[in-house]
Amino acid sequence: MQGIPSFTTWINPQPTQISTISSKLTCFGYGPGDGGLRQWEDNVSGIDLNFGLVALQNSLLKGVSGGPAIGPNGTALGVVVARDAEGAQKYVLPFESVYRWMEDQGYRPSATSSSSSALLSVPIGPAVRFGDIPEEVLLAFARQFSTVASARAHIAKAMRLAADNHPETNKPQEITIDVTHLNPMPEDMTVFWSDAFSSVGKKSRRSVAALLDVKGAPLPDLEDADTANVMRKFRQWLSSPSH
Repeated sequence: MQGIPSFTTWINPQPTQISTISSKLTCFGYGPGDGGLRQWEDNVSGIDLNFGLVALQNSLLKGVSGGPAIGPNGTALGVVVARDAEGAQKYVLPFESVYRWMEDQGYRPSATSSSSSALLSVPIGPAVRFGDIPEEVLLAFARQFSTVASARAHIAKAMRLAADNHPETNKPQEITIDVTHLNPMPEDMTVFWSDAFSSVGKKSRRSVAALLDVKGAPLPDLEDADTANVMRKFRQWLSSPSH
């Protein structure tokens, strides 16, 4: 396969986000008949945030769906797919979207799950001061979870994720929060999330990271550019015990 420096670099792909997809990709797939393996280049023409897809410029050759899309460094970035529509517009489904779908189906690969591996890289402490939590993060959560019920459900999932990932030497109370202590009837959900992040931040960095890592959390790729940038920097900050 011309242009791929190492077969193993993409046979074990890493979760790749939409924002990291290159403007030019090399695609592979088996077409109809005896043509064998097809190879072609295409350019990224846009993204579909609702479905987690990267749109490519040209139409899809029948039968090649399911093949890998390779970036300039020879690493697979996603899977070539097409919608059942006139013109058969071609897309790349990034591996980040693939893994999230797999988790939705109940499968959580230990080596490639972006949630568990990211959370394990976050120290159990020190506690996060409320002033360290950007307002953009609070607003993103308030938009994503617009009711107290949905917010509490997300917090419960995040705390289970944190408990599953914490070392045996740490006490459970360091990473748990009692949602009954949160403001039950806020006029604005930003009030609820301010209360939630303040309470969780008093526990540990890993508790705060769990809110961002658990399935269903706001995704930077679905936010505006400024918010996305703040969320990514905040997530990186959580993983830096010296800051």
